[in-house]
Amino acid sequence: MENRYQRHEDDKIVKERIHVYDFFKRLIIHIPDENFKTVRYYGIYSKKHKFHDKMVMLIKTQTHILRNSLNKWRLMIMKDFDIDPSTCPKCGNQMIWQYRIC
Repeated sequence: MENRYQRHEDDKIVKERIHVYDFFKRLIIHIPDENFKTVRYYGIYSKKHKFHDKMVMLIKTQTHILRNSLNKWRLMIMKDFDIDPSTCPKCGNQMIWQYRIC
């Protein structure tokens, strides 16, 4: 397997041919331990930021409406796959969803 990376010291691209097992040894080093906690968002992107509530008001109303509409599963499937999941694939009629609470 050919491995290629860019050295940060001199911005030179280095190519080396290594065995697959050696490649995976090098790759596994970067996987964190099972219960290792990582920081995903920090700074201004953090939801617990003290200005988060005020920053939400800076987003345009139309953008807010668009984001909320994308949370709907039907619209997401239609956007990604160009298929309406509530349309019957055999006859093409609109299906009616019934929710039961037991």
